[in-house]
Amino acid sequence: MFGYYRDLTVIETEIDRNYVISKLYDKLHLCFVEMQDAEGKVPIGVAFPEYLEYSTDEEHKKDDYKFKKKKGLGRIIRLFSPDEKNLKDIRIERIYENMKEYLHITGVRNFSTCKEYVIYKRLQSEPNLERLARRKAKRADISFEEALMLLQQYKQKKIKHIPYVNMKSKSSDNYFKLFIQECIVDNFNYTGFNSYGLSNFSTIPKI
Repeated sequence: MFGYYRDLTVIETEIDRNYVISKLYDKLHLCFVEMQDAEGKVPIGVAFPEYLEYSTDEEHKKDDYKFKKKKGLGRIIRLFSPDEKNLKDIRIERIYENMKEYLHITGVRNFSTCKEYVIYKRLQSEPNLERLARRKAKRADISFEEALMLLQQYKQKKIKHIPYVNMKSKSSDNYFKLFIQECIVDNFNYTGFNSYGLSNFSTIPKI
């Protein structure tokens, strides 16, 4: 396996890192939209070399602020593509000009080996719980209200430890949390990525 990557590293300043990462990701999203093909696929995926999920252990709740500073998506957004040209075509310099006080960007680098493969996918925070509750109520022979409560509890438990970036919808102007989950897989697979550089199927080499 071989490919190419560029690292975008947030420089530690008095500005909250998660705020800068969210602003950076929002700008990357616009660049990805410009690169979409007829099927909406983007030839560049994102990775987070310092990715660490939040813990739900009681031990960490004692010092929640300090703990959260060490967890999350990390300082680095890595752009990956099997084609060097894609990483040169994306308008990184335009992003850098607007964020150069907070950002360090590398040139395009190549690699020929990797430790393992990972998938970075979007975890939906608000599925259609009412539809799922109706199904669960029928299968488990419980009331709709009870099924809905159980699903709401499960949803909160499932996503609260997942790192996210704050995004602004270009269609509705509303803010939302984009939860990003890392999954380790065995084999390389490439079918392109969505306009957030994420995919449920395309893998990224972990180097």
